[in-house]
Formats: sequence, structure tokens, C-alpha cells
Amino acid sequence: MRLNPHGARGWTRRWLGLTLAALPFVAMGETEPAKVIPEAEAVARFRLRDRLEAYRSLGSKADFPGSIEVIDGDLRVEGDLLVDGAAARRRVEALRPRAAGDRAATSVPGAVGLIVTGKLTVAGAIINANLNGGPFLYVLGATEARAMFAGGAEFRFDGLARFQDAVVGCYNDGFVRFAGGVEAPFVISEDHAFEILGARSPYADYFNDDGDVELLKKRLHLDIVAPDVSELDAEEQLLPRIRRGQPIIAASR
Repeated sequence: MRLNPHGARGWTRRWLGLTLAALPFVAMGETEPAKVIPEAEAVARFRLRDRLEAYRSLGSKADFPGSIEVIDGDLRVEGDLLVDGAAARRRVEALRPRAAGDRAATSVPGAVGLIVTGKLTVAGAIINANLNGGPFLYVLGATEARAMFAGGAEFRFDGLARFQDAVVGCYNDGFVRFAGGVEAPFVISEDHAFEILGARSPYADYFNDDGDVELLKKRLHLDIVAPDVSELDAEEQLLPRIRRGQPIIAASR
């Protein structure tokens, strides 16, 4: 089921911008080392034209000038997985300083995405703070993480994705596809496009009054204050809590 068809209407291949040039970042807990391969090779090997929205309208090798980082196997991140370029990561690190276990999704200039062929396990959160872009993330296996914040990048999870806390999508430039289902206390959208196949979790798009907005009101953590849930600001109120490891959904209410 595709949720919020209005989301991602302005989404283009903006994640190819220069903001992806990255400062070196230590990858912690990897089972397999990352390989950097030409973008054209990854498009063919992983059939990205069929699997990612960004590639559907692109055809010739001239359209694929970048590179993609690939983990052939499992990836374990002991902190947060930061799916952003350097500028957006600095903003995330202003919310909570970089920890030893944090990992950038891409670590070389020109890399436009990260592909994990096995299981992705993130002890912290998966975070894409740039509401207008970011490298893509494509996981072929299962995914486990504490929480997720999706902005302007494209995410695809082929296996079942399990989260201990909320999955949050903010603004309409990004797109998240759970091709293997999602299990989370809540999937929260602020005008963000989700496609969920298989197992589903409670869902609400409070910006467009879609889904179970009343249930979201009841389940939001008491520390999250808004005059009305429709006035909730995911970027200003939920992103900082996710980065700091604070809950979005109350344990029991």
C-alpha cells in the first residue's frame, strides 16, 4: 500500500549534489568492509532502475557518473547510521556530538548511495536530516534499528524492518519503501511518501490528516508538546529526540 501519494512529488536526483562530499568517518562494527563501485555497475547488478524511484527515468551510462558504496554481507553500526552529506551531518552532530559508533552511509566524495546485501543492524537510529536530499540507502536483507528519521533521501528495505521506536518521515522530497514489511510502534509522516508491503504498523500522516491520527495523539510521548498534533514539527521536535536517544512513542499509555 502506498501511503501519502502527495509526498515525494518534488523528489528528483538532488542527492547527487556536492553536499555528498564527506569528511572521513570511521565505520564501526562492520561484518564486511565497504566496497566502492561505479554507479553504472551498481545500477546493472542490483537492477536499480526497477527498485529505486530515482533511477526509473534514467537509462544511459552517461546518467550514472558517480559511485556507490556496497557492503557485500551484513553491516552492524554501534551508533547512529547517518544518511547525509557532510553539511547535514554537522547539523545532526550539533544535536548530539559524534559518538565512536556513528557511521556515515557514504564516506567518499561522489558516492550517491549505500547498498547492504545482507542484514543491517543499527544500535542507534537511521537518520537522514536533509529534507531535500541525501544518499540513498538500499538494504536487501532484514533491518533492525532503534528508530528512523527520513528526510529527502530514498530508502528501500527488501527484508522485514523492525524498529524499537517510531519511524518518522518528514517533508515531501523523500520516499521510503518497506518492501518486506515494517514492525514499529508507529510510522509517522509529515507529508512524506511511504510504501509498505507485508507487515504493517500503526500509521498516521498528521499533516494531511491521513491514517490513525487520533491513535498517534494518544501514543506520543508526554514530553512532546504541541497545541494540536497537526502542528507537530517533525524536524524541530522529533529529529532532536531521535538523535539524542529519547523516545517518540510512550512505552505505555
